[in-house]
Amino acid sequence: MKRFSLLTIPFFSLAILSLIGFPGLVCGSTYVFQDNPFATGDSDDEEEDFGVDAPAEDDEADEDDELILENLDESTQLIIRTMRSSNPTTPVQLARAVRTMMSIKQFGEAKRYLKLLAASKAPSKQIYEMYQSIGADFFWDLSTESMMQPQGRAYSQAVSSLVEKEAYDPTRIDQLVRQLSDQNMDVRNEAFQQLRLLGAPAAAGMLNAINDAARDAEFGNIKQALRNMGDSALLPLLSAARADGSASQLAAVNALASYSDPLAADTLYRVYLSPRVPQPTRSEAARSLRILENRIPSVEDAQKRLYARACQYLTKKEQLELASGDLVTFWVWDGAAKKFVPRKIREKTALRIIGSDLARDLYELNPAIVQHRRIYLISILESQKRLVGPDMRIGFENLRRSIPDLTLGEVDQALASAMNMNLVPAAVGAAETLAEVGTPDLLMTGGHSNLVKALTYGQRHLQFAALQAIAIIDPQNAFVGSSYATKAAVYLAGSRGTSATVVGHNRASVAQSQAASFSPTGLSGRGATTSRELFEIATSDPDIEMIFITDTLDLPHYQELVQQLRSDWRTKRTPIGLLVDDQERTYRSQLTLQSDQFLQIMPLTQNGSLLFSQVSRLREFLDPWHVTNGQRAKHKAFAIQWLSKVLGDRQRYRFYDAMQYQESIVRSLRVSGNISTENQILIAIGTPESQRALADFASEIGRPLDQRKVAAAAFGDSIKKHGTLLTTTEIKRQYDRYNASEAEPKESQQVLASILDAVESRARMQNQ
Repeated sequence: MKRFSLLTIPFFSLAILSLIGFPGLVCGSTYVFQDNPFATGDSDDEEEDFGVDAPAEDDEADEDDELILENLDESTQLIIRTMRSSNPTTPVQLARAVRTMMSIKQFGEAKRYLKLLAASKAPSKQIYEMYQSIGADFFWDLSTESMMQPQGRAYSQAVSSLVEKEAYDPTRIDQLVRQLSDQNMDVRNEAFQQLRLLGAPAAAGMLNAINDAARDAEFGNIKQALRNMGDSALLPLLSAARADGSASQLAAVNALASYSDPLAADTLYRVYLSPRVPQPTRSEAARSLRILENRIPSVEDAQKRLYARACQYLTKKEQLELASGDLVTFWVWDGAAKKFVPRKIREKTALRIIGSDLARDLYELNPAIVQHRRIYLISILESQKRLVGPDMRIGFENLRRSIPDLTLGEVDQALASAMNMNLVPAAVGAAETLAEVGTPDLLMTGGHSNLVKALTYGQRHLQFAALQAIAIIDPQNAFVGSSYATKAAVYLAGSRGTSATVVGHNRASVAQSQAASFSPTGLSGRGATTSRELFEIATSDPDIEMIFITDTLDLPHYQELVQQLRSDWRTKRTPIGLLVDDQERTYRSQLTLQSDQFLQIMPLTQNGSLLFSQVSRLREFLDPWHVTNGQRAKHKAFAIQWLSKVLGDRQRYRFYDAMQYQESIVRSLRVSGNISTENQILIAIGTPESQRALADFASEIGRPLDQRKVAAAAFGDSIKKHGTLLTTTEIKRQYDRYNASEAEPKESQQVLASILDAVESRARMQNQ
């Protein structure tokens, strides 16, 4: 059952609830609860005046009163005159006047009284009492009657918000809890019914009362109430059952016997088996488990179940029902205050918190079991890395605070398991930890090591973390997959530092127009007219954040293109928007590509709002982190630095073969024009192709002069380091370029002259 805020509940639902004794409240679901009633800390609610903007004067209300009355039948006139003579002033009186006038279809009169009601500025308590007195039906009618709008709906919504606030007031909840021990049975029953409707906040209030030793006379009735609160009380009970040392733990364990949700049994397993829990509480957990499952599970069975459940929650294969939005309220034990306090968190975070709790339980029950240690380590890496983000490291010693005897091999295996479980933050955290404490032995596994597999995983932050780890470990011998390190570095070095997208359409004008339309979303768009062209762009440009493919592409077919992109290590996790303009093709694509978790089928459009929506939907696939422009620049700078190091020392790093990638490096140079960084790699490579690229770049008249100067200087450095590698024909071309530059500015001629000076200087040295 889902639970909705009163702000979104239809008033007909409130009307039904009012019939069972507590208007405005509804049972909660297992996982989702009302906004925190304890967060406001507002002690002045009773003195706060309530009011909304008064309804605007109605044209009908401005007409002469007597003229209006003359046109009505006698009975209607009598009702109106009687109501006027009674001169209603209190909120209850005014609300009844509005209701009476609406019932006889005198909406002008009704709006007059509504205006007075809205402007009355009555204390919140009076408005709440008015709501209880007049009932929810009235507010449903007021919000839906067309002749009372917009004033009726505005006032109804304001009252609804106040009712919710008053209903969940902590003082009121505590009064109801105390009434559970009243001598009058009717009072006790009424209090319980209202607490049950309040759900989780009421359960937390009862648990807080149990933690107050001065109220021990109430405990018996409170415990009985907790057993019958319904599913909405589950999360506070789970928190209490984990709060070792709290007085409420035993009561929560006892109450969980009445809750069939699997999380209840999960928590009871831990209480039953943990040596940290007092024996009376463990015995009570055994009794509750016997009620829930008709047996006491063996230690082995309990541990197997907890392991499977921890994996399910960490990988989001379990779900929490949400009423609306993306938030769920957890109840956390505050040991200092000795009470449970609410924390609103995202659903995805809530799932991982549950998974982390179960993983910690496993480690607590038996830390010697490899699986227990690994899932616990993964849960720590996942939660802590999400907390610090992609730009900060967790640190090996920080992990050892939780697992004192943690080994390097366990971190390496956690990297592999995290990738298999699709837990990117945990994998990034593991790779960063290996960079801190790893040794070359991690790479000498006889096959692709876990760090090499991370290079090809397809997620940019993990890719960079793995490359950084390999660079810091700094192996001096060949290892399987070393070519992927070079490929990844060359790939990252080609970044322009801005987020981009590519759009494929078989008509160039449409492809370019569609690509340009994404500019307002922060994406630099590129167009492609063939599947092959799109594949080339998507796999060579590291700034491509998402890909849009239209159903016009063929050779290969657009569905085959998607599969090719998924088989390439650079694009296997890149979000793809498949833009389809045909219902039949949409259906076929859904059947064929339904297993692709990073693909969304969308309508082909250039509507601005729809484009923003499409980009937003694809960016959800980048959770939890997209790549910022600053991070792109950081990754690029590191890749260039590392490539310059390993390619410049052929003797030590001969196993990093860069020759096959120099075309990509040169292309990156010509596309980005960032000669001040790419020249470091070209100098290090020292091949005819690299020298030719530098000379050509420096000779291009259309290039900025400062870039040409840097390229010419790099050409000279390459000549000094590797000798002249240009052919006689290529050297002659440089002389021709210089001789043809008589009409060029002097500084441009000097750049061309510096290229020849470098060649001639080397020649003179060789002839000496």
